Amino acid sequence: MAPPCAPALTLLALTALIFAIARPQAVMTLPSRIKTVILVIDLSGSMRAQDVRPSRIRAAQQAAKVLLDASRPGSA
Repeated sequence: MAPPCAPALTLLALTALIFAIARPQAVMTLPSRIKTVILVIDLSGSMRAQDVRPSRIRAAQQAAKVLLDASRPGSA
């Protein structure tokens, strides 16, 4: 004699089998945490002007370093 829950277990097993044969798939789009930054520094003659000490190009290099240091993981 079959246990009283046999029809329910048979139905559950058949449902699981059909689900497995169907091979369901899901496509999920996750937000990307990667950002691209392109940093360009002007190297023309006007960047050698001395109106900013020590020079415009040196000031641009220092500002770029601050930006890069701030964008590193773990920085505040």
